[in-house]
Amino acid sequence: MVANETAMGKYHFCRRFKQYFGLSFKPYPNRKRITVANRLLAEHGYSVSDACFSGGFNDASYLSKVFEEVKGKPAKHYLYSR
Repeated sequence: MVANETAMGKYHFCRRFKQYFGLSFKPYPNRKRITVANRLLAEHGYSVSDACFSGGFNDASYLSKVFEEVKGKPAKHYLYSR
């Protein structure tokens, strides 16, 4: 769908995306969602489940899995503390 929007073929788009961003397109949306969820946890005091849905994930356990893959630590580690 994104390749069509850019008037490129799927494979050409994926190659160009990787050249520009340094990673393939498939993990990119999750990394952006993790950035949003991390900000919600650390700066705004959201719970993990609230950050999950507000950050664009549909499943808190999947957020936790991806969060640990990307950040190296569980999401609860980044919870805002006063």
